[in-house]
Amino acid sequence: MIENKSYNSELKLQKKFTFIYNDKGFKIENYIYSNEDKLEKKNTYIYDSQNNVIEESCFDSVNALLYKTEYKYEYDSQNNWIKKIKISEGKAISVVERKIEYFE
Repeated sequence: MIENKSYNSELKLQKKFTFIYNDKGFKIENYIYSNEDKLEKKNTYIYDSQNNVIEESCFDSVNALLYKTEYKYEYDSQNNWIKKIKISEGKAISVVERKIEYFE
């Protein structure tokens, strides 16, 4: 998907979203536009070697940083993440742990 538009019940455009992907097919940027086609926000994404998002940044219409979220991962022996820590303003705000069972 490279573009998505949302409409209200009267079929008037509310928002437009556009997406840019890297050569591996992962989203690296998305833009959010008002119903008047004015840029409201831009999000950027950075990935690690396992193709997991390690940084998400949000910018306003003049490219000023609104917030940045970082993600740190712990991996198992199969290079699947088993722990993901979401960090905002230098503090962990959530931790997700998962257990993966492998069968031979």
